[in-house]
Amino acid sequence: MSDETRLTGEWNKLIAMPLFWPRFLFLSLAHIANHLTRIFAVNPAYWWLIAVCFAAEGVFVILEGIVLFRLRPSLSFRRAPVIVWIVFSLLALTSEIVNGGPVGFSLFPLFLLPALLWMGQEENFFPFYLASFAPVIPVSLFCGVFFFPLESNGFSLEIAALVPVLLCAMAWLLLNTERFYSVVFVLTTFLIMLLLYFSGVSGGRTGFVSILGTLLFFLIALTIKFRAASRHKHFRTSRLTFLIIVAVILLTALTVSGAVLLDSLGKAPQTPESIEHMNIWEKFAASLRNGNLLSNRGMIWKYTFKHIRLFGGGPLFYVYASELDAMQHLAHNSFLAVLGHCGPIAFVLFTAFCVYMLILSVRYGLAERRLYLFPFVMLVSFYLCSITEDVFYLYGPRSGTLLFYAACAFLLIHEGKREGRVLFASR
Repeated sequence: MSDETRLTGEWNKLIAMPLFWPRFLFLSLAHIANHLTRIFAVNPAYWWLIAVCFAAEGVFVILEGIVLFRLRPSLSFRRAPVIVWIVFSLLALTSEIVNGGPVGFSLFPLFLLPALLWMGQEENFFPFYLASFAPVIPVSLFCGVFFFPLESNGFSLEIAALVPVLLCAMAWLLLNTERFYSVVFVLTTFLIMLLLYFSGVSGGRTGFVSILGTLLFFLIALTIKFRAASRHKHFRTSRLTFLIIVAVILLTALTVSGAVLLDSLGKAPQTPESIEHMNIWEKFAASLRNGNLLSNRGMIWKYTFKHIRLFGGGPLFYVYASELDAMQHLAHNSFLAVLGHCGPIAFVLFTAFCVYMLILSVRYGLAERRLYLFPFVMLVSFYLCSITEDVFYLYGPRSGTLLFYAACAFLLIHEGKREGRVLFASR
């Protein structure tokens, strides 16, 4: 089978999905609106974007329900990790009730992962889900060009979630076709580096460093996959071509990082209060000069460990903390956020679940599979961002969180099918 036939076949499989275009339209619209709410969090249009997001999600859920009712697929997934996740989610709900905070936000993790497990039983659902993020990329680039400066952390973290989508597409094309599509490779690399540049000049340190880290892990995983794939007689990409690919990605990433650095040279030192709209290197330099590289994150983390409770402090744990100022209302670490909001038991369950998902993603990535590096790249990006930002967003998912859920659901379904575990059989 020729590469063109294979690619056309994959595309035809996608658009042959029931109600493909309506579902794709409304799911993409929901992603775009959700993406924009994080960028324009203090803009008057924020609540309009929230309304659009919920309306689009509602229509998509209805369409998805119709499709699943028609197909009635068998329900198969790895049960033990799902039970752990449900217990963790119930502990989060208990934390809300016990601490008297707003109740209901923890329903996101309680229902979102099981919903994706159900929707993911449809063949080609996860390629469809990844493709639904594609329209978000030009919207993000448009915002970076015409609405700069933006809220730095929100914009940078959203970009950090989009880069793995492009990396997954690049990996699939490189490892699943015989030819080397240079035009597609150059275009994808250009988009990734453009997103990296906007992340750097926005000043979002976590997003920028996470993108660089994700690129590094991606290249390592791609190298391992290439060595395995090159043993097959139908894989024709030469080692020289592969080395050029790796060199191009590394050099362009270094070039973009250098361009952001050069942009900051020659500027007068700024006061600590004005670092919000500095670019990435200016922020690092200013934080070092102020002796505050982590921007008071250490203080927040100490507060978290100092005030550990069995069921945590609830959704408002950091908001009403007398030891923290008004700007320190987030944990700035996904795992410590769970510890602070939900307590140590939930923290242990969440951490164990995340470690297990990473192990499954490595196991899946080493095997010859269709989506190859999708779960591994998504999880690595999510975990890197989680080190210095609360990107899990227990009380409202963002793009990176949604892709984290999707990667976990994909792995759990794959493990369930591999072991032949069927909860409900199709009629």
